[in-house]
Amino acid sequence: MGLNNIINRNFPGINALTVSMVEDSEPKDYHTRFFLFLRAVPSAKSDASPTGRTYDNSNAVTFKIEAERAIAMSFALEQMASGKGKLYDDTFGAFSMFADGAKSQYGGGKKSMGMMMGQNNKSNKSMIILFFSEGEKKVQIFLTPYEAHGLATTLDILGRKCIDFEMSGPGVVVKKPQISTPKSNFQAGNKQEDPFTPTLPSNGPPQNTASATKVANDFAGFFDNSPFG
Repeated sequence: MGLNNIINRNFPGINALTVSMVEDSEPKDYHTRFFLFLRAVPSAKSDASPTGRTYDNSNAVTFKIEAERAIAMSFALEQMASGKGKLYDDTFGAFSMFADGAKSQYGGGKKSMGMMMGQNNKSNKSMIILFFSEGEKKVQIFLTPYEAHGLATTLDILGRKCIDFEMSGPGVVVKKPQISTPKSNFQAGNKQEDPFTPTLPSNGPPQNTASATKVANDFAGFFDNSPFG
């Protein structure tokens, strides 16, 4: 198995998000050839950094998602960015994704990802919060509605491109050098390279057994430590 990292799109902020489009040159049964990685990286204080902050890669949470899930996440983000998120939440429930870490070479506990509308307590402006959880690891990504629109567009483009490449058949060639693992382009204030080294999860579909309420409970009290509090 070889993973060819086609492109990274980085969204640095208080915490950081990387979206990576990846090709598996030897996909197993029921695995698609092209897919995305989402990686949420928390920040931490650092005396060695000129900014006083660095990205804590040891506590990052990484999701592997198929093209259709990326497009679904894009749609949910776009509705929130346009102020329609509550309508969809009330009708269909909050958007969330789940992955069973026990079936992945990443190891760790069950992963969950969700989104909600929040408020910046300093500016009183609306914001969209993506939250990622894996066992004890919990990472928030804070986005303005404008930033959420940009991320939604990126997810939609890359998700559709995955399907385009998949439909092109085995003869499709993505002109990028093949590497064993994808890496993000994030560099912390101390200029250390991000040691992102995911491997392709083993067989088995994501286990969407938890409810949106469970996700919310996982993050109960977590927002009390928000940098916007």
